[in-house]
This record gives sequence, structure tokens and C-alpha cells, in this order.
Amino acid sequence: MTKKKFYMMTTFALTLSLTFGSKVFADSLPGITNTKNIYSYHARNRLIDNQLYSKKAYNASSYLISIGSLHDITIHEPTTVNNLNLSSTISVTTTDGPILVPVQWSNYSGGSINTTTKLSGKVVLPPNILNPTNIQLDVTQTVDYKGEGLCSNLGKVSYNNITNIPPATTTRELISNLSYNGKPLTSEMSPIVVDQRYNTLDNGIVEDGDLLEITDGEYVHTYSLSIISETPSNSSSLLSIIPTQPIAVPITGMEGSLTLPTTIRIDTTTGVVNLPVQWNIPVNLKISKNIEITGTIVLPDNIYNLRGVQLPVYQQLNYQPIGLSSSLGTIVTNRILYIPAGTSVSSLIGGLTNAGSYTITLKDKNNNTLKTDANIVTGDILIATNRNTNYNFYLSTKTSDER
Repeated sequence: MTKKKFYMMTTFALTLSLTFGSKVFADSLPGITNTKNIYSYHARNRLIDNQLYSKKAYNASSYLISIGSLHDITIHEPTTVNNLNLSSTISVTTTDGPILVPVQWSNYSGGSINTTTKLSGKVVLPPNILNPTNIQLDVTQTVDYKGEGLCSNLGKVSYNNITNIPPATTTRELISNLSYNGKPLTSEMSPIVVDQRYNTLDNGIVEDGDLLEITDGEYVHTYSLSIISETPSNSSSLLSIIPTQPIAVPITGMEGSLTLPTTIRIDTTTGVVNLPVQWNIPVNLKISKNIEITGTIVLPDNIYNLRGVQLPVYQQLNYQPIGLSSSLGTIVTNRILYIPAGTSVSSLIGGLTNAGSYTITLKDKNNNTLKTDANIVTGDILIATNRNTNYNFYLSTKTSDER
């Protein structure tokens, strides 16, 4: 059969089908995927328009099954709803398949968005889509505000500049204090600092004119770095850290009872300030000689270290044995053990060597002061006081615990 005869027979069959009421839908014809290309199909096949009006698209109604969701919008700086380019349509599923329908958003006039916000809208169904099961037509659009893309604890990020970087800041300090989109800077972003000759600075001091480069996907963002040259208004400059007083440690084993200062005094151009300190105490601290432990302080935002004062702080622990020994017991760390049952307070004090250097007090477990003729029992406490420092010794007798 020739192509011409086949074409004529196909056209004739199609015409009969359309004329006598057979269902032929526009989407089922070869080359037609939606109503937009119906007219191009007409031109190629010379069919009149009213033969292709699909019952599916124009006459029959379909039913709403479900409403799709919208992807979150992420913003990195405050903006108004008008600048969000909210989607004007949303995908819904009907008995005839998915289709895009309009969304009518509520009126959001006024202030800018600077927190994570949920915007509300309503789906507008065309007349040929029915909603017999009363599916909720309200939709929500989440706008996720994550602040500026890059933030720094050691400077102020503004556009492509990081300013107000404290003097003597190293490249590692600068990078470790950066965050991007609200999260710590990852190694995958390959942050580096280069000088004006494009030499990479591994851990040098950041200087004016250096550049920070951060890779975000396929793009490299470059930020110019600027160092503080003078103290901003309403701020002060660090002059020195006031050293702590040494702490006398009388007995090895009393390390767990040491009271370290919770604040450190610093001298600034506007006066003395107390700052919290975190001591880096070794896990297995054993004191049998003079040692020094380090602490960490963090300067608040309004105090600048323009003079490059070394920020680590130190606490001196001086081992100064208490010099007490007992002939009526054995002193072990902060305990006096093996005291004979029936030993009186006066006898125990009389058996101490070097007791004259201290004020000696004995108390029971209820903190009541014992009289000199009272007998020692397990659980009593001997307190040796030198100046403003108390050294407590837990007492334990050999046998009897009765008073």
C-alpha cells in the first residue's frame, strides 16, 4: 500500500470516528502532549479545530485528590515578601492526573523577614476541578532565614569585606571563627588567606590588604581583610592581665579540693574588668612540687587587644607541706587513720608535731565543736587553720565508733 493511500484511509477513519462520537482525546494523538501544540498538529494534518476539542480538557470535570508542597526558600539577608518571587502556581493531583493551578497569597506588606517565617496562601481551583471531599486548600511557604552567608566572631562581615579584625590575629584563628549560612566553616569550602602577592599564609598574622578565599560549590568568594587600627567608640583596649595570687598546697592528694578563682582581673583603658576563666586542669593532677596550670579567657566584643597582650592566663600552685605528723595515728593525704579507740581530743592534739603553727579545732560530723575531754570517733574532723586557710582532716579510729 502506498503512503498516499495509507494517509487517506487513516484520515478517513479518524474523520468517521470524530463524526460519530468515538472518544478521541487531544493528548492521545501522536505529537500532541498538551493543548499548546494542537494548532501545530492541525497545520500538519489539515483537520478543522472543532474536531479536536477534547472532552477530557473541555467538557468533563475531574476531582481533586491531593495538593503538592512548595520547596523552602532560603534567604541570607533580611528582605520583604515582595522580593521573594513566590510561586504563582502549585501542582495538584486530580483524577485526570497532575495539573498546575494558581496560588493566591495573603497580603504581606510591611517589615522585612529576618527570622524563619511561614507564609500562607490558598489554592484557587478552576471550575472544572471539583473538591467533593473538602480537601484543605490552604498552603504554606517556609522562608528559612540563615543570616548573612559568612559571619565572623573576629571581625564584621560587610559585603565582600571583613573589617575590625583584632591585631595579631592569625589566619587559623580567623578561619576557626568563621561560619557560613549559620554553620561552621567546613574543610570542603577550602578557606585560605593569601597576601597581596597571592602567597598562601598558613598561620601567619593577618594584615591589612590580605584576602580570604572561600569555595562555595563551583564559585570562589573573595573577601578583603582589614585590621583594627584604633579602639572604636564605646569600647576599650586591653592593657594587661592582672596575675593571680599563688595558691599554697599543703598535702599531696588535696588537689580535688583546691578552690581556683572563677574570674580573672584585666586592666583596660576604661578601668579594671573581671572576666570568667576556664582552667585547663590536667586529668591526673598530682602536686608534689610547684606547678603552673593555664586558663582561658575570652574578651568581650567591646574590649580589643590592640597591644597584642598574651591572652593565656596562669595559676601558680606552690607545694608547701603542712608539716603535721601524729604519734596517735597515721596522716594520709587529708585523713588521720588508725587512731586508738578512746583517744581524747586533748591527747590527739598533744600527739601532733608542728601543731603550734596552726589553730587546731575538732568537730563531729554535725559540725559541733568537741570538748577537750571528748573521745575521738570515726567521722570526726580535725581542722588546722593557718591565717585564712583551713585544712580539714577526716579522722578514723581503729575499733570503736562510739562516743
